[in-house]
Amino acid sequence: MTSSDNFPNTVEDYVVKFDPVTGRIIDEIDYRSILQRTRIFGLYYDVLDWMHMNSVMPIDDDLIISSNYQSSIVRNDWDGNIQWILGNDEAYPESMKELFLSPISDNFSYPYNQHAAEVIGDLDNNPNTLYLLVFDNGSNRNAVEGTYDPLVSRVLHYRIDEVQKTVQEIFSYGEDRPELFSAFRGDVDLLK
Repeated sequence: MTSSDNFPNTVEDYVVKFDPVTGRIIDEIDYRSILQRTRIFGLYYDVLDWMHMNSVMPIDDDLIISSNYQSSIVRNDWDGNIQWILGNDEAYPESMKELFLSPISDNFSYPYNQHAAEVIGDLDNNPNTLYLLVFDNGSNRNAVEGTYDPLVSRVLHYRIDEVQKTVQEIFSYGEDRPELFSAFRGDVDLLK
């Protein structure tokens, strides 16, 4: 579960794995030692809440986390080794840029201030790929991309090739519905 371990210095930048029977912490990971805490990206940044982690999902022996204020989705192991990052690499150090997935779709767009990164079932029977659903709040899109479009929140569906380190946007919904914009919070789930 997402957590905090360094209050009052930082919040929402920590994950713990615990035993549901005993309540004891089995493992933990501190994202201050993995990501660049001083990266200021877009409109939202706070020294205390620099990451604003809003979802964590176990996959195999790794985690996929969503960092709202960094507009980044990260897959890493429990030792802090990053497999990939989905997001705009602006303002990340050069040494981390090789960790970013390369977009391969023509109409690709990054999520901004997203919530609820969720891996969904295997849709292509390819062990090298995974499919990800994300609720993209879109709050920082105009500030980062320098556009003046209406702010929109969207559902984004990505296909990630973890061997090739590529990401493809499969589906999006919300661009034509600016009245559904949600600056904060949100979720998306795959239904039957």
